Amino acid sequence: TAGASQFASLNVAGHLAKDPLGVMARESLIVAGTGAQTGNLTRWGDYSQTTIDPDDDCTFWTTGEYLKQDGSYNWSTRIAAAKLPSCR
Repeated sequence: TAGASQFASLNVAGHLAKDPLGVMARESLIVAGTGAQTGNLTRWGDYSQTTIDPDDDCTFWTTGEYLKQDGSYNWSTRIAAAKLPSCR
């Protein structure tokens, strides 16, 4: 998530196949960004990916970038796992 008054942060939300269209699970924060990208850089998210864990088909692993402080080429990467509570 990001906005005019919010630094780019990593969040996660999910949708089960049995859920009605347009319904998502509540969004959860993975890590809040605390800085802004500077230096006229125009790319973001090149090192992001989400994938389902084949062991249970419920857990998904995600990686993404965020900034701890303002700057150029100083992003951090977070790896997180999430699982929807109703997934079995």
